Amino acid sequence: MRIGWIFGGPEKELTGVNIAINETIKELLRLDSHNQYYAIDENYLNLPVIQTNIMRCQDFWLKNKNLEMLTACNDIQILHSFFDSFHAVTYDCKKIITIHDLIPLVHPEWHWARDYFDGPMRASARMADVILADSQYTKKEVVKYYNIPEEKIKVVYFGCNSELLNQEQNMSVVDKYGLGEGYILSVSTLEPRKNLRGLIKAFEAYKERHIHSKIKLVLTGKMGWDESFQTFLKSMGRVVDDIVITGYVDACTLAGLYKNAIAMAYVSYYEGFGLPVLEAYNMGTAVIASDQTSIPEAGGDAAFYCNPYDKESIVNAIEQAVENETLRNEKIEKGFSHAQKFSYKNAAENILKIYSSLGA
Repeated sequence: MRIGWIFGGPEKELTGVNIAINETIKELLRLDSHNQYYAIDENYLNLPVIQTNIMRCQDFWLKNKNLEMLTACNDIQILHSFFDSFHAVTYDCKKIITIHDLIPLVHPEWHWARDYFDGPMRASARMADVILADSQYTKKEVVKYYNIPEEKIKVVYFGCNSELLNQEQNMSVVDKYGLGEGYILSVSTLEPRKNLRGLIKAFEAYKERHIHSKIKLVLTGKMGWDESFQTFLKSMGRVVDDIVITGYVDACTLAGLYKNAIAMAYVSYYEGFGLPVLEAYNMGTAVIASDQTSIPEAGGDAAFYCNPYDKESIVNAIEQAVENETLRNEKIEKGFSHAQKFSYKNAAENILKIYSSLGA
């Protein structure tokens, strides 16, 4: 079959969903030598696609017009978008769209793209023969907000970044960031829905209760659109001295931060899945996790769960993870076992089955 891929908008630094798309497509290409694949938009992932037809367009509407042309000219039989809308593609072929979350619709205060998700993405979901969702929670959200029949939606879980898994033990990060007394790690873009303010306030409360504790809080990830975050930090007083902000880091550094952390805290209000939870489990690190939205699907029964809207709940989870070494080690063992259920090989095999069913 001739299968066209739409990747989505490029980023200089691949994170989150873009890493997941990259890993999934690499595994698809490794497993499948039968179908012929085409990059229908800009191949920013630098993947070894069999044949690429790239149209560079900055304007959104022009881009969709060219998607129509490229889909028709290459006689595409299945068009699969891993991220963006294809609502303007009327060419008669089977269509699949992956929906990672509906955050802009559910919480427009956290995202600028509400109109996009309410217009082009909604239209694409209705046009699609199959919708892929990152989690059962996202599947339910698509049914609810787009009024899509449940049987049209298939859940395909992501795995853990192979580049991260292949890194050697990296102790240098401990010295580089002055973390020799231990630390809690946070891995996320610095934006409101990640609840970093709630985490910092809970960390402050933990330090006030454990006045002799020298552990630090490490915030790793890109700076998001929360322009007042630095002002918030300045208002937090002395606890700021125990907070390390690394910014975006490479895979080697990130692996080192995971492996040497006491625990990784992921207390988001809303996630489409929660890849850092799996990453931490694979690195042998305990997880403090939000009990909201899709995160428990990633966390299973191995995380120290908390209510992200309740500071006391987060503090209690931190105390359990840091102070109870026996329980922490039990959770680490459970977490590693749980993480083995998720892989990009499984994701790719499930997608190939869907391709096959549409091409039959």
